[in-house]
Amino acid sequence: DLGGSAGGEIDQHVFRDDDGATFLVWKTDDNSVGATTTRLWAQQVDVAPHSVTLRGARRQLLNSSGLWWAPSFVAGGSLVEAPEVIKHGGYYYLFFAAGRFCTDSYAEGVARATNFWGPYEKLRVPLLSTGITGRSGGAKVTGPGHASFVRGAGGDYFAVYHASEGANCRRLAFVNRMRFSADGWPYIDFD
Repeated sequence: DLGGSAGGEIDQHVFRDDDGATFLVWKTDDNSVGATTTRLWAQQVDVAPHSVTLRGARRQLLNSSGLWWAPSFVAGGSLVEAPEVIKHGGYYYLFFAAGRFCTDSYAEGVARATNFWGPYEKLRVPLLSTGITGRSGGAKVTGPGHASFVRGAGGDYFAVYHASEGANCRRLAFVNRMRFSADGWPYIDFD
């Protein structure tokens, strides 16, 4: 029971902080019931074999407002989903997919905060989008998003995401290295 939102809850992710505190992060599927804004939530949890216990109250981390590049299937709306959190260099990074899946508007965004609970500052442009993705040979992919971020044995981060080759909805997995700029924002390295 994550609050009983009218649209339900989807796209769960578990984040464990440096101090061992564990959080469940998810999206309320607000757009499925006609809302023009969608929301990402978190709640602290205790995880044990065969059980997950909710602690405290759920709190909203982010909503889709102000993302000019994240249209919804709801007229006039904006859409975020598929949250994932990592911690790096003093920031909590909240990644999210945005826009309409299986279209060229689907993209991956990011926001950051110095505290897990926020407030989160949104990067004003997408981290991954149809217009900036690249592959060997220069071919573009459509609708990159719903990414997962993993750290390799050498300490490098990688973005694993799905996208389509061309204007279809045959989503394939892609992997690119993720780096951080001097001002602390992540970017995808297509080399």
